[in-house]
Formats: sequence, C-alpha cells, structure tokens
Amino acid sequence: MTIKVPPDNIWDNILKLVGKKRRIVMPESVDKIYEKFGQYAIIKDRKENFWKALFRKSKNDENSNTMHSLTSIWPSFVKEKNIL
Repeated sequence: MTIKVPPDNIWDNILKLVGKKRRIVMPESVDKIYEKFGQYAIIKDRKENFWKALFRKSKNDENSNTMHSLTSIWPSFVKEKNIL
C-alpha cells in the first residue's frame, strides 16, 4: 500500500515559527480500501486543521511526527501484519 503525505505549505511554515506541527489524518475507511485493493491501494492523507494545531497544548505536540506516535492512528491491518 502507498500512503501519500501532503507536502508542507504556508500554514505549516507559520506553525513552525510558533513551534507547533500539524498531525497527519488518515481516512477512516482505510481498512475497507485495503481489503478491496490489497497492496495496490493508494491512500491520500490529509493534514490536521491549522487552527486545531495552533491551539493544541504543546505537551501533546512533542512526538506528533514520530513513527511511534503514528502507529497509534494506523489502521489495524498495518499493526497486525507488522508492515511498519
């Protein structure tokens, strides 16, 4: 499966100036997509809302872009098959 992460934009640059990062949000139907298309699926993620990222407490933002924190939001099939 291919997961496309959106590129940084002007809003990400503004958040970096403040010391924040935007989280990546995966679609809720990823499990169904993977069951239908298997390894040939292409998932396009989206980024968290700018305003949510801006006003989120900074202690929640420390590990938002590390692989460890991303595994909690990945679909169950990724966890079960140890794809990461």
